[in-house]
Amino acid sequence: MTPMYIEQIEGNKSAIVIGGSITGLLSARVLAEKFTSVTIVERDIFSNCPTVRTGVPQSIQPHTFLVKGYRLLEENFPGIGGKLTEAGALEIDWAKEFRLFDKVGLHANSQSPSDVISFTCSHPLLEWTIRQELLKFTNVQFVTGQCVTGLTYDTTNNRVTGVYLRSINNEESELLATLAAAVKLIVPVASAVNAIVPSEFFRQPCASIICGGTTGSFSSNLFSP
Repeated sequence: MTPMYIEQIEGNKSAIVIGGSITGLLSARVLAEKFTSVTIVERDIFSNCPTVRTGVPQSIQPHTFLVKGYRLLEENFPGIGGKLTEAGALEIDWAKEFRLFDKVGLHANSQSPSDVISFTCSHPLLEWTIRQELLKFTNVQFVTGQCVTGLTYDTTNNRVTGVYLRSINNEESELLATLAAAVKLIVPVASAVNAIVPSEFFRQPCASIICGGTTGSFSSNLFSP
């Protein structure tokens, strides 16, 4: 799960992750192994329990892990499957529980338990569980109730040095990442409907921007039975 570009950076001290979605949380988990300080900036204010939040409009939809995705999650947060089960997530044995229809009819791939396992649960539960595991990392911190409005830029050395923030009370501030080399900003655009990514993110020549998640638009609807 560790990206190649992180391996090539030496001497870095701090990193900023813009967005506390699942994309942002997993980005921070990877960066926590390479940076002495990782700060996640999130516009919403997190609840102490699994709760639908404004910044994730698609969270009302059911979510199911693909097997590889769950294995990577377990690799980076050992024991998280047990935490999800305790919180009410349902384990899925894809080989045993799902039926395959072929020329001999409808049947399971396996009659006995397999290791092709993942989970299904709500998005708020999944995000909350990952966030609780990430809080165990002493070099990871959250800055909530803050919207990133732009990048701070060192014109002398031609590099990005941090981000400009605006609080929910419209108070302006700056958050800097003190790195020996170039700043590495992770910009997860996970809330495709509500996310506002300043256009300057894509104009800075040394801005080392990495976009993850959804960059298009979508619509979610609830229907009564």
